[in-house]
Amino acid sequence: MLEQLQSALLDGLFQLLGVKKHEVKDAPRNTKQAIAASAALLLLFTCLLLAVMTGVMLHAFRSVAVNPSGVLTLPEDEAMVAGLGEAVDLCGLADYPKLPAQDLRRIEDVAFSLEGAFHFYRVASIHQTKGGGVRIEAEDGTRLLVQDGTVSFERRWFSKDAFTQDESVGLGGPAATLRIVQPDSRSG
Repeated sequence: MLEQLQSALLDGLFQLLGVKKHEVKDAPRNTKQAIAASAALLLLFTCLLLAVMTGVMLHAFRSVAVNPSGVLTLPEDEAMVAGLGEAVDLCGLADYPKLPAQDLRRIEDVAFSLEGAFHFYRVASIHQTKGGGVRIEAEDGTRLLVQDGTVSFERRWFSKDAFTQDESVGLGGPAATLRIVQPDSRSG
């Protein structure tokens, strides 16, 4: 099958170059190598040209541009503001059960400190439980349950831990990052 594909590609190349197949069979070995090298260079040049054209198109047809200050502007008129807002919202871990489902789906990271140790988890799945709590599973397999002001978490190879807001410095403070762009409510 590989030989058939190779033969079909060579036949197509010969047609493209206007070379007859029997002329190549009778040609010396150096000529065959030169044709193969030319075909490889042509393929490389085509790929490079395609990459450059793709880069130019991506840059030329941007829908918004980001200033160093974080403001989204239209690319043709950088003075015209296209959007303003916070890129990251922070929410306390104890407040998770109060969040609406659409905000829970946006949570990407969970961070808290407990007994002097900082814990950071990338969220793999999150859902609300029947009891009014929130169950979070991190990418590393850590499971957290936030319910009634208590957080219990279970890590692989460690015993199950539970703590309340009073026991953790990071529990009531900023703990979850919700990566979203929201419209600025001040702009009217």
